Amino acid sequence: MYLDIHHCGQRRYEYLELKVVNNATKAEDKKHNKDVEFAVKHIAHQREIELLSNKHNVEILQQNKPADFIAFAQQYIEENKERIQVRSFRASLKKFKMFVGKDILYCHEINEEFIQKFANYLDSQLTGLTPQTYLKKIRKLLKEAKKQRLIKFDFSVPLTISQQTNGLKDVLTFAELQLLINTPCGNKQVKNAFLFASLTGLRFCDVVALKWKNVQDDRIMLIQQKTKQNVFVPLNGDAKRLLGEQKKSNDNVFTLPSHTGCLKDLRNWVKRAGIEKHITFHCARHSFGTNLIEHGVDLFATSKLLGHTSVKHTLIYTRYSDKMGKEAIEKLPSLNLK
Repeated sequence: MYLDIHHCGQRRYEYLELKVVNNATKAEDKKHNKDVEFAVKHIAHQREIELLSNKHNVEILQQNKPADFIAFAQQYIEENKERIQVRSFRASLKKFKMFVGKDILYCHEINEEFIQKFANYLDSQLTGLTPQTYLKKIRKLLKEAKKQRLIKFDFSVPLTISQQTNGLKDVLTFAELQLLINTPCGNKQVKNAFLFASLTGLRFCDVVALKWKNVQDDRIMLIQQKTKQNVFVPLNGDAKRLLGEQKKSNDNVFTLPSHTGCLKDLRNWVKRAGIEKHITFHCARHSFGTNLIEHGVDLFATSKLLGHTSVKHTLIYTRYSDKMGKEAIEKLPSLNLK
């Protein structure tokens, strides 16, 4: 397919990377041709707006967004990466593309039934809170597409997704953390950063961005990358020792490799320590929250230390243990049995 453009007495061709199936008889080929026709008309409409605007010296007030939802989503993520959770959005879009099964998904193909099928797909493929997280991110992208008038369906229609409680991330006890301390790690900075996160509850993105100016009066003060909320975390003696020698205020506290590199070092370190758990960097935060609660810290204080905007987000860190169960049972009053 190509555009045959006549403008101001000149003619030119714009060849598009779109092809149709000649003499299409199969249903999928007919659908493909229909999608291509829709895309070409959209591109032609964009070119008309650009040419007319240039001819009459009129400024285009708003750049037209692509009719391909996946291209729109990728463009939105890149344009807003400074204010959104980029890794989470990219992971959600990657899973969405796996569900779609193709690189191009035109906006007119998306409706309530399509998104519900995606929600069911997430339920069948993932565990824990991940399906809800991924669905939330895709819905955000869909709402942005609707603002651009690319999508028409009503978002007030509720989507069903199971509230799974299994598949929670593994956490490390203090005994296991001590085991890691006594075990060599291939990267000392990764070791210190992970242990520091286990004692402060900081997310990986916040540990990476942590600067010496955020360390003030024996506590961490920073704006969280995820929530953009302030968090204040007191530092105990162990946490302060992990910081190392103080440098300039704008220097990073930890010098870490990429997220993938950190995970590789962490995986080898945990294996070398003989800990048979699936430990990611985020498990440090879960360990911090869970250990606080298991050692008697109330839910509200734990929520504040984790920087949660609501106590309900802290509930996922509460876990049942033999110790907590025994302590709870022993609090029951004794009966005068005969």
